[in-house]
Amino acid sequence: MDLLDISGQTDVGQRRQDNQDTFICQLLNSPKWPSRQLALLSVIDGVGGYAGGDRAAGIARTYLEAYMAEPKGDVLSMLREAVVHANNQIFDARQQELRLARMSCVLTAAVADAERNRLYVVHVGDTRLYRFRAGVLEKLTSDHSLVGVREDAGELNEAEAMNHPRRNEILRDVGSAYHQIDDHDFFDAFDADFLPGDVLLLCSDGLSDMLTRAQMTAVLNRRIALPAQVQSLIDLANQQGGKDNITVVLAKHAGIQPVTGIPAQSERKQTGAFPQVAPVKQAPPVQQTPAEPVRPPAQAPKKKAQGLWIGLVLLAVLGVTAYFWMTNRPDRPASPAELSIPEQATGAVQPTFLDTLLTTASRHKLVMSTDSLPDTLRLSRPIAIADTLDLIVTGNPLVILPADSTQRIAAFLVADSGQLKLNNVRFSGFQTAILAGKNAKITLNNVSFHHVKTTVAAQAAATDSTMNEEIQLLVKPLTPKNNTRK
Repeated sequence: MDLLDISGQTDVGQRRQDNQDTFICQLLNSPKWPSRQLALLSVIDGVGGYAGGDRAAGIARTYLEAYMAEPKGDVLSMLREAVVHANNQIFDARQQELRLARMSCVLTAAVADAERNRLYVVHVGDTRLYRFRAGVLEKLTSDHSLVGVREDAGELNEAEAMNHPRRNEILRDVGSAYHQIDDHDFFDAFDADFLPGDVLLLCSDGLSDMLTRAQMTAVLNRRIALPAQVQSLIDLANQQGGKDNITVVLAKHAGIQPVTGIPAQSERKQTGAFPQVAPVKQAPPVQQTPAEPVRPPAQAPKKKAQGLWIGLVLLAVLGVTAYFWMTNRPDRPASPAELSIPEQATGAVQPTFLDTLLTTASRHKLVMSTDSLPDTLRLSRPIAIADTLDLIVTGNPLVILPADSTQRIAAFLVADSGQLKLNNVRFSGFQTAILAGKNAKITLNNVSFHHVKTTVAAQAAATDSTMNEEIQLLVKPLTPKNNTRK
């Protein structure tokens, strides 16, 4: 029995003369695959505005299809390797032909395994993957774009994001830089449940910029064949304006849905939920326990424990405050010190806390981990460094964004003769990342800039040659990207 029904199509849209989208929608039929119910699905969108977007998309498609033809390990690892190989092939092609020097693409690639009820995904950019289950359309991928980050954070609603003037500025792409399999800031890779009755929707931004989630849901709710649903989505996007190429891939798990509605074992593993279905015969042993009479008094220790934790958090905050006061007293000579975030306070840390902490930590070494703290800091105002700050981030890079992308603010203002050391930080969306005063010293290690016009600038009035001598940079630079897909 065939458990997979798949269909895909691409359309040039109403405004474009060429189509830089492509897609993959095919069954993996090699007898070497342990499962016989596998489909390779992908939507690939060439970055517009530059020559070679269609070429980059074509290279990515070719390498994905070839690499995934036969098993070479576990599926998710293979997808990761395939995308890295495609990326590096595009990067190499950019070096060989000058007119293609800025070509790249974005993509979402997935393998649907209907036999094991699993879905494996690798994602880069602003193409999307949705899962339609029981009448609900859920977005599984996160857009790597300035507007997408704000939408996922709840700062913009769907309508605001769809109409934002910067909605097509991407933060990640395939092909603009050389990557390795363990580069954590290149792609998102994950697996998820794919249960009988589920429908997967992969699409380019030519669809998601034109149709709301409610409009997509209405089409997917129609009882028509998958190819007709694909065509209906494309037609509706064209009716809404068709501003870009439109690509849609649908895959339906045609297995028999459980009558009881109980999630499959894979779903329970992912969510951690283990609903008790038929232990009715075991009810008498449960009733013999004295659990019910003891419940009311048992809640009191929990409240005491909560109070204890609140007290610990308050003590931690007071301790940090006292530490800063002691180390910054006028009668105390300035000396570098190392500061790490108290573990008791990490559970309720807010971005404003990080903002204040960075500003207050002047003349200190601040060590923070994105494993326990938010990995994104949104600034409504620059962080002023009056003396010295050595910021060391462990775990994933700390991503620093402007709270309002329309405001042209700097992320850091370093005073005259001040020192700023940053380790494992990524700036995104700033006009200027660091504004340095006279004789300021800036040291950057594992720091990248995305959609940043000026990485480090001088705020004192002086000649460029003078300031170039005064600002000391130790940085492995990444070329600032400003990939705007028009």
